[in-house]
Amino acid sequence: MALAGEAGNGADVYMTAYDRLSDAIADGTAAPLGEYQSVLADRMSDTFIGVVSKDGAMYGVPTTTESIALMYNETLLAELTGSSEPATTWEEIVDLAEEYNDPAANQWTIRFLAGEVYYAYPVLSSLGWHAYPEGEVTDPGLDADTLADGLEYFAGLREIWDVPSADATWETIEEAFAQGETPYVITGPWSFETFDAGAEENGFSYGVTTLPQVAEGGPAASLAGMNVTVVSGYTEYPAAARVFASFMASDAGAAALYEATGQIPALKADLLGQIEGISEDPHVSGIVAQSEQADLIPQVPQYFWETSNTLIVDVWDGLAEVPAAQEQAVTSYAELAGL
Repeated sequence: MALAGEAGNGADVYMTAYDRLSDAIADGTAAPLGEYQSVLADRMSDTFIGVVSKDGAMYGVPTTTESIALMYNETLLAELTGSSEPATTWEEIVDLAEEYNDPAANQWTIRFLAGEVYYAYPVLSSLGWHAYPEGEVTDPGLDADTLADGLEYFAGLREIWDVPSADATWETIEEAFAQGETPYVITGPWSFETFDAGAEENGFSYGVTTLPQVAEGGPAASLAGMNVTVVSGYTEYPAAARVFASFMASDAGAAALYEATGQIPALKADLLGQIEGISEDPHVSGIVAQSEQADLIPQVPQYFWETSNTLIVDVWDGLAEVPAAQEQAVTSYAELAGL
């Protein structure tokens, strides 16, 4: 964008991932939104606004959001517990698993990808660990005591979802829920189409809500994604560009985006009910609610995922005790980062 902008043939308005915005601000390819900031701030969560702001000025319009969430079979829960309301803590899920799980029949109360930090993170964050606590790429916090606590708890969940990480696949997770056999799964909006078809075919209804927290911990943060609309710092039409960028956060803009792409607008959950198309989808608000308590971390390097996923697999599969797994993760991260 910088080269195209300098050459005079770049876009006036463009969309990018939230974690690339800081570079765009630094190289001048993102311009502040000026007078539109106050209107936009009323339509989005503080979390989203903070990610696109620097020194009190907004440099991007949060446009779409995506996060994992807890999806639950309302019909099956009502049969099992007498209530279709979902669990809010892991302890409630553990209690149900004691009655419902049948390993011999491959029947589980909850399913999720057990070998990825993306899915373990809500447990870890609920017990106080947040990646990159100081915002420095050199310190992901892999040696933190809070991470040790979270990993120990996460390893304990193997008792209620007792499969090796390699066997916790998308196919087994989505298929079992779509067939109406699993009370809970942790996944994202990419599963809606499969679950909608399964619910219709197998006669159940499902809901989407925020991820469960550990009873003694805090809210479960996820690692969400977000795309933002940016006004180029090189545009020759800054006023018109700001109008268009702001339109993306309007009711009409959000409706057009959802109809064209199926992506979830990054608006406050209560505003989504006014958006044509989204108001008929009962599942979107749960994704947005979880996104609003997500950790949006700028510039996560690829080697964070590689190192952290190995750490999660080692703990889940019992390949190493937590202290040894953490020590290896710290060493691997440093080597890959060239520290």
